[in-house]
Amino acid sequence: MSFPVRRCLWSEVVCNLLNPSATAAYLRWFLFREEHGSLHSMKQLLDWIPDWYEPSESAVTHRQLLLEGLSDHDRERGNTAIHESRLARDHIIGRFASPYESIFDLEMSVSLAMTLERLLNRAKVYVANGSRTKRLIWSQAISLFDLAVGQMFLDRMESLQSASSDLEGLLAILEDGLFDGSFHDATVRGWYDPVDSYRAREAMIEDGPIPRGSFVMQEHSFLFRRLTTGEPVHLSHRVKLPFMTLLKIMRQLRRKKDDAYTVRDRRAVRLVVADETVARQVASRVQDLIHRAGGTCVLEGENLVGGVSVDQENANSHERFRAIKMLLHLHQKPFELQVLPMRDHLNCTYGGGDENHRLYRLRQMLREYFPRLLPWRFYRVPWRLPHVESRCRASLLSQLGWFYR
Repeated sequence: MSFPVRRCLWSEVVCNLLNPSATAAYLRWFLFREEHGSLHSMKQLLDWIPDWYEPSESAVTHRQLLLEGLSDHDRERGNTAIHESRLARDHIIGRFASPYESIFDLEMSVSLAMTLERLLNRAKVYVANGSRTKRLIWSQAISLFDLAVGQMFLDRMESLQSASSDLEGLLAILEDGLFDGSFHDATVRGWYDPVDSYRAREAMIEDGPIPRGSFVMQEHSFLFRRLTTGEPVHLSHRVKLPFMTLLKIMRQLRRKKDDAYTVRDRRAVRLVVADETVARQVASRVQDLIHRAGGTCVLEGENLVGGVSVDQENANSHERFRAIKMLLHLHQKPFELQVLPMRDHLNCTYGGGDENHRLYRLRQMLREYFPRLLPWRFYRVPWRLPHVESRCRASLLSQLGWFYR
């Protein structure tokens, strides 16, 4: 799949022919585009990843020609994406690789480069230098350039604003059909079992009997709505940010998925209810609402009583993540909607078991993303070895408040 590139008007060509210094650049760009038609696509970015590890003149040339073909708007979006990529990089390192955080700092000139041109110029300096330190700076500059350009491509295909607007439309449908319009704050008590990785054994929305056993009780504040049938429900939603959306698209391209450019969970909604019975009732009502709105609703998985993983295509998903998972389509846009009992929501948000979403993300980072973003040859961290996962896991559990190995 290719993304649209800026159309060059004949008036623009004539103006540039009057400028000899610009003419050569335009001719090079047109010839290169004819020879490499897939240049303006995320598939090309995937093909460029090996350039991150070995400096070469051709890698600089390809990116220079790409730059020459970008509109001013695309350049500005790419420059903005540099800062977004740095922030996202720092965030995932700080959260999922904190024991090794200090070794991943960007070199100063790379961290201060604010435009695509400056990043590429920084990379050019180290094309011919074979030292490991210089190749590291090359890798930082060229990979940051590619990630920023990838987010620019993503913005062409589907901007963050567009995805957010789509999600607002789904929330309006749920607002009209599920809820009675009221809100209230409530404290949820969770009883966590230290013998079972601090998983929540009980979750109490309303007052009730205290469960027996040596449990650790924690209180969590939630904003609740009420269903039109009277039951409390907690609603959360999010739009996946461009950096993580880009990484997922590139992962799907590597796996040669048929719909690799579709990130089905970019727009996601979670409904948290008291128990399994209410969860199934809510899922049925959502299905009816979506059909009445002219959309489609497919049940992708349901494992509220345990058994297999709710997402069997995802090797990182744990079987004890229990939910009803639905794929919705409205106006040809995909949405993921999950319905969870409160106990299972506490487990994937606060518990210490493998179904916790942060631990799920940790497995994903160590197995798929960090080996490419932060490769062994430069940083000497063997991401897939057990002792690395053990250190990162212990750090993450301490962030969650559970101090054990």
